[in-house]
Amino acid sequence: MSMATILAGMPELRRRFLEEHAPDARGRCRECRNEAGPASTWPCVPYRIASEAQRIADGELPTPSSTTSAPRRETRVSVQTRSLLTSPVSDLLSPPERPPARRLKSIPAASWQPRW
Repeated sequence: MSMATILAGMPELRRRFLEEHAPDARGRCRECRNEAGPASTWPCVPYRIASEAQRIADGELPTPSSTTSAPRRETRVSVQTRSLLTSPVSDLLSPPERPPARRLKSIPAASWQPRW
């Protein structure tokens, strides 16, 4: 049973949720807050649940118990697996080869002069 279905049977609580969880001037829920202030963008989760509950109470949406669904048919799936390793394990355990280090051009200290 969903929260909206439960809330559909509580008209006073449903009305209060819809009134309290309204947007402020910045489009955030006035009621849903954290330590920094308004947190949730509107419509927040409680407002959406209360809105759905209102539609269920008005008869616009069917309740899960009133809908009939066809029995599910069991489906069998066969899966073929392949080995994930395409090379021997020893190749995977050895460290990768590193490219040779690049030598930097060295400049004798006596020939270096600042450019100012």
